[in-house]
Amino acid sequence: MVILSCAIVRKGKAFKVDIDDNASVSALRDAIKAKNTTTITCDAKDLQLFLATMKDGTWLGLDEAGAASVDLDQDGDAQHLNTKLVKMKSLQRLNKCVGKLPVQGQVHVLVVVPEPLPKKKDARYFIRPEAREKVTKAAFVIVEEIKDDKGVGMGVFNGVGIGVFFTATLAVTCDHNLTEQNTVGSSVSLALKDEMVDVVVVARNAELDFAILKSSKPRSFIAPWNGRTDDLELRSDLVLASFRLGINEYQELYKGKLGFAPAACIVISSHGRHIMFSCPTYAGDSGAALIVIDGCLVGIHQVTINVLREVIGRKKLIKDRLNDVEESLDNMARSRLVQGCLGLLVHEFKDVVSE
Repeated sequence: MVILSCAIVRKGKAFKVDIDDNASVSALRDAIKAKNTTTITCDAKDLQLFLATMKDGTWLGLDEAGAASVDLDQDGDAQHLNTKLVKMKSLQRLNKCVGKLPVQGQVHVLVVVPEPLPKKKDARYFIRPEAREKVTKAAFVIVEEIKDDKGVGMGVFNGVGIGVFFTATLAVTCDHNLTEQNTVGSSVSLALKDEMVDVVVVARNAELDFAILKSSKPRSFIAPWNGRTDDLELRSDLVLASFRLGINEYQELYKGKLGFAPAACIVISSHGRHIMFSCPTYAGDSGAALIVIDGCLVGIHQVTINVLREVIGRKKLIKDRLNDVEESLDNMARSRLVQGCLGLLVHEFKDVVSE
């Protein structure tokens, strides 16, 4: 029998495995998985094992591996140690590949656990039911009460735009959904799934066209997506959640119903602030939530490309030169797309106001 000191790369402390020194490396894999059933979820055969010996023949210290500081890939490259470790082959016997064991306090074997493959999408859904329910509770319609000629409220409300909660108390909508009277500190009425609430305007940004609203009580919300912006250009599993389907003659039939449509990223703006995406239906109201399939918030829809062309065109006539944001949007609007949607990415507004 032999006692091997092993450490899972980037996972923490070393552990000991008692095993017959005539056993195969394949048997060692099984023993390692049996000792780490919570940490290791892949099959034992998929584990990559490496002898923890350096170029000069010395063994890796327990502190280095135990602190999970070894950055090792599945080929054995450990760049910060300036060495390539030897992979242990499945049919090798331990007494042949390990040789003379190091002293106590050193590591014999480093274990690389492969990254899990992304879960396959259920062919029946382009958005998971639990994510759909979460979005339904977090989205809202901004409403204004209709008043008579004397300015008295009539108890009837009109929707003027939509938005979504991205924390328990903070929500976002497009700035152009608000009026000049909706200054910072003023209140706005929202129609949520099951109730009407008043929130306070806590920030407005006309240039990037977003406004932050704050609730006095915790609400259901969609957590912001924390991935890299560049990674979005590879995503075709986006979903637009809106209260308008773009078919005006059927609006009354679907009033108050949140619709979902699959979407895909076309391009990210040069400043990394905006996303152009395609959608099989015309986009809904400004402020509609753009999410990934698991329900995290990527950004908000602001305008369709055709409308954006008109807006930028008017600005060119009014003033001699566009600012950086407008220039970036102009480049996107002139990309010769027949149709598309423009959204503001979540990192532009998620940290503007603290809870």
